[in-house]
Amino acid sequence: SWLQLNQLENIVGSSAVATKSVLVDAAHEAPSGEIVIRPKRFPPRVLLIEDSAHFQKLVQLLMDNDFPQVDLHVADDGVVGLLMAGRLDPDVLIVDVLLPGIDGATLVDRLRSQPQFHSNQFIVITSLDEESRAPHERALAGVSVIHKARLMRELPMLLNRTLAPSAAF
Repeated sequence: SWLQLNQLENIVGSSAVATKSVLVDAAHEAPSGEIVIRPKRFPPRVLLIEDSAHFQKLVQLLMDNDFPQVDLHVADDGVVGLLMAGRLDPDVLIVDVLLPGIDGATLVDRLRSQPQFHSNQFIVITSLDEESRAPHERALAGVSVIHKARLMRELPMLLNRTLAPSAAF
């Protein structure tokens, strides 16, 4: 539960979150049929949940070069990532499937089941082939999945669509 996660925050530590100015409100219908209001903010906030320092650095370089306006935050395990997602309310979550603590598919499934995350954009990155991802199929349904071998080619295109000023969050 979220209460348990907030209690874990005392163990993991907390980080101050700066409030960004709201530019536009966008309304979205959640899977349950309820309307979720997602404020657009500038800069857009992205949370990368990835345990590999190599891939963290690749995504950071990509953001610095192609998306300098993005406010990027990084968590290196599933538990910290889950806590940061609740604290930061990122516009986009980039999540590795294989994570320590809580695996990425479970993390995405848990977040997507909460009303406050219905309008967030999820991008899953993985080194697993399609057959190895099969056990996670339900949790990853409707989520963009990028194989790590194609990360630098596919992530910029996906982020361009997701972070475009006209894109709805």
